[in-house]
Amino acid sequence: MSKTRNLADVASGTITGNLSFSDNEKAILGDGDDLQIYHNGSDSYVDDTGTGALILRGNSNVTIGKYTGETMGYFEADGAVSLYHDNAIKLATTSGGAHVTGALSATTSMTVQNGSGTEGVRLDYNENGGEIVLMGTSGNNKLLVDYLDGNNDGNGLARYLNLGAGSDGVQLGIANASNTGGVTFTTGNNITRQHINSIGDIFSYATDGSTIGMFWDASANALNFSDNSKATFGAGSDLKIYHSGSDNMIEGVANEYLFIKHDNLLVRDLGNKDQIRTAKDGAVTLYYNSGNKLETTATGVDVTGDIRSNTAAVKVAGKETIYVPASAMYPNSTAGCSDPEQVELSNGPELKVLDFDPSTAESAQFSVVFPKSWNEGTVTFQAFFTVNGTDTGTVGWGLSGVSIADDVSTNTAFGTNVVATAKAHSGVANDLNVTAESGAVTIASAAEDCYTFFQIMRDATNDTQTADARLMGIKLFFTTNAKNDA
Repeated sequence: MSKTRNLADVASGTITGNLSFSDNEKAILGDGDDLQIYHNGSDSYVDDTGTGALILRGNSNVTIGKYTGETMGYFEADGAVSLYHDNAIKLATTSGGAHVTGALSATTSMTVQNGSGTEGVRLDYNENGGEIVLMGTSGNNKLLVDYLDGNNDGNGLARYLNLGAGSDGVQLGIANASNTGGVTFTTGNNITRQHINSIGDIFSYATDGSTIGMFWDASANALNFSDNSKATFGAGSDLKIYHSGSDNMIEGVANEYLFIKHDNLLVRDLGNKDQIRTAKDGAVTLYYNSGNKLETTATGVDVTGDIRSNTAAVKVAGKETIYVPASAMYPNSTAGCSDPEQVELSNGPELKVLDFDPSTAESAQFSVVFPKSWNEGTVTFQAFFTVNGTDTGTVGWGLSGVSIADDVSTNTAFGTNVVATAKAHSGVANDLNVTAESGAVTIASAAEDCYTFFQIMRDATNDTQTADARLMGIKLFFTTNAKNDA
């Protein structure tokens, strides 16, 4: 048909055969040309250009398909509406909603919410990447999974799981390429508080988000604290352990004890030298430069070296001396030296001496009572003597001793005689000569609370002095092992 015709004259009749329209010629229905059906040479159109809705109705199910038989849409009466792609169903409504077969895509946002439009899930896309948002009862963000350039440095994308409201809060993120990856926790206005990198290192930051307070070094298996960052213990932070920047600190609170409990305790310096050592049910030992200086015992303490009070040395048990002058000695009845003699010199002191012959072994005796603190061990001695002559020959002196206890006979032999190294005379008459300290002299029957006799003799057969040796006195060395005689 090439002309517009009014079909009113056939409205009550029947048209048989095909009714054909050329391109762009329209079948127009309605007083206002409201519905138009036509083909424009390329596409076919059904235009509803008037008022009201375009309604397609069927008595049962309705199918929209390709003329070759492929289904594009299927509308089931009182049932599902199904949409197809290439004759395969992709979306079908159900009594509870809809079912999608395959992927569902949106260019900007996709939201699933409750009936009031508040709680739900929203999928967003922005210029940086995608987001998944869980919304709370008021529609605000409660959890955000974000894919974006976390610090806007263009150096790779970060992935965040935001557990706070809005765009900030506690975040878990996979960091971008600039810091090798990991998990990051942030708070407030996106300030980093903790980061776990891809090899297991853990960084805890101060409130500025950049100053490291604590660092777990996974490769070294070590927990590190920055200067003045404290490990605190107790409900009131009663115990703090930290480094001040110059010193290591273990800090408690007033009027509380700091307990260190262990069976055995050892404190060493960085050079691995002992400083303090303790033993269970035993000694506590203090050291100086690895040397044992003080050690507790069951009865007190043992000290190696001096004990000082206000820089002054405190007398302690140990080596002691007794000086016995010649005037306190007496010649042996047999093979004895001369009787005690007082010698007047041209100047100064007068000497009280015992003269010992140069050719015969002569002896004298004396006695002492050692203090109770004596350890009943060996003694040593030095001889003090002079020679009234110029001969430089040597003089040798020997000492032996015996201790006699209560109710024991005094008729007891001396112990072994010990001779000190012979001392040469200076060659000047009346010069004082002092021998070196002798070897150990063992006292026969040594015991506590004894009366001890000594015999001093000139070893004339082994010395070379041709004149009489004048003994002025003997210095005895002995050892104590108690602080007093109590």
